[in-house]
Parts: sequence; structure tokens; C-alpha cells
Amino acid sequence: MKGILCFGDSITHGRGEMPGIGWVGRLKEYYESQDFYNCVFNLGIPGNTSEDMLERFDVEAKARVIYRRPDSEYIMTISVGTNDIGGEGSPEAVVVDKEQFRKNILSLISKAKEFTEKLVLLVPCLLMIVNLLLGVCILQIKNKKNIMTLLRNVVRKKRCCF
Repeated sequence: MKGILCFGDSITHGRGEMPGIGWVGRLKEYYESQDFYNCVFNLGIPGNTSEDMLERFDVEAKARVIYRRPDSEYIMTISVGTNDIGGEGSPEAVVVDKEQFRKNILSLISKAKEFTEKLVLLVPCLLMIVNLLLGVCILQIKNKKNIMTLLRNVVRKKRCCF
């Protein structure tokens, strides 16, 4: 089996999009049509924070990642952050504080690496996540190159894609 597990929130789930299949649904239509043994799992749950994903990650992954054939391989995507900051981008809206959020991302990456080395971290609302991680106002972010470098360094240490 060749599988792709897509962890995330409502953006991964496809909520609010017409025709309602989202990016994972489109990936599923394409990828599964390529081979009988290909499978895409939409593990997006609307409203999930990084803490919610941590709670369900092992159970969800163990139920789907099964190496039964020598050519079995899996890719995981983790799309996280929108609900951690309450969708507002202001300090008052933060649901998960920045240090806990950083720990949660690192834990999610470590957990994923127990199942596969092929991991992609997706950040759906980059400026809002940077606001949470760095504690700066979105409107005061002037040097996007440094911010991207910071985020790339975080995921590079764990050897996953960004």
C-alpha cells in the first residue's frame, strides 16, 4: 500500500469549500486513481488545535499505517495552527500559548517520524502562526525572509518538508 495521511483542521477537512471536497479530496481523486493500492486518508477535524491533534495522532496513525507488503510506504501531512490562535491573530485570541504551540509542533513531528520519514508540515496561515511563535504584531512583520528562515530551521532540525 502507498498511503498519504493528511492530519489537520477544517482546512484539511474541506469545510466551506465548494464542492466541499477540499485539497485532500482532490488529492484523493488523483492519487487513488493511479493505482489500486494507493490510499489517501482525510484526518482533518474542524476546530482541532495542535493539542487536539496530539491527543488523537497515535490512534489515527496506528489504525492506518500498516506495512504488510515490502513496497508499502506512507507520507504524512500535518496542517496545524489556525485554531491554536483562535483564527483572529491577536494575543487575546490565542488558544494555545506560543511555547506550548512550539512544543506541540515538535511533538507532532516526532510522532509522525515514528511511522514514516516522509513528512510535510503545512502552515495554512503563515503570518498568524509567526505572530504566535514570535509574539509580534502581524502588521509589524517587515522581513518575511527572516521569518521563513526561522520556520524552515525548526522543521529542518526534525528533517521534514515545509
